[in-house]
Amino acid sequence: MTEAASLSLSVIIPVYNEEARLPDALDEVTAYLDAHYPDAELIIASDGSMDDTESIAREFAGKSPRVRLLSLPHRGKGHAVKQGMLEATGAVRLFMDVDLAVPVELIAPLVEATQNADVVIGSRSIEGAERSGEPLSRRIGGRIVGRATRLILGLSVSDTQCGFKAFRAEAAELLFDGQRVDGFAFDAEILYLARRWGMRVAEMPVTWRYGEMSTVRLHHGPQTLAEIVKIRLRGMPKHIAMLGRRD
Repeated sequence: MTEAASLSLSVIIPVYNEEARLPDALDEVTAYLDAHYPDAELIIASDGSMDDTESIAREFAGKSPRVRLLSLPHRGKGHAVKQGMLEATGAVRLFMDVDLAVPVELIAPLVEATQNADVVIGSRSIEGAERSGEPLSRRIGGRIVGRATRLILGLSVSDTQCGFKAFRAEAAELLFDGQRVDGFAFDAEILYLARRWGMRVAEMPVTWRYGEMSTVRLHHGPQTLAEIVKIRLRGMPKHIAMLGRRD
């Protein structure tokens, strides 16, 4: 475990063949970090992209020293987020999706909420949240998968899959080191481990906008549920101690 984080914040964006959306995301996120977190780093974790995603990230990194590219083999979003989290050095480590479905202005509230929790997750389902543009079929499918996930893993959070979560450094290093799922169910595995290891998890309502170029498809629902069952059957390591509490 890292003894002392050198930065206030690390932002991880997992990408796979995102040459169309990445330039705008880089511009918007770096502008926000320049204004609010001047010492933050931005890690682009490429899940084996085969288009110009990585060359775009490298070119941008040449102009902005806060930007780093992780060029990874194609194993899934979960693997990309895991590697980004373990490579990060921030006192708080946050991941968000390249479509910026949750606006960058909510980064600061999410980070601030980690003062009172080990893990803070954006939620599209609790009071105060707003969601727009989502097709009915996607919303129904998401609710079914979400309810099944909470039931199987015994989770009390309302939204396990929103791609907007922040972690204290100590929590990130424990949780992502213990993560085994490479696919879309990695969020649920992380929350399952956090609950079993006695970490404090908080939810924050977010404004969320569905992106027309979303890479999530209906067939991912059954795949995610299969991964959830494997998480439950696999259980967890028993030797991990609970994180120290802060008042």
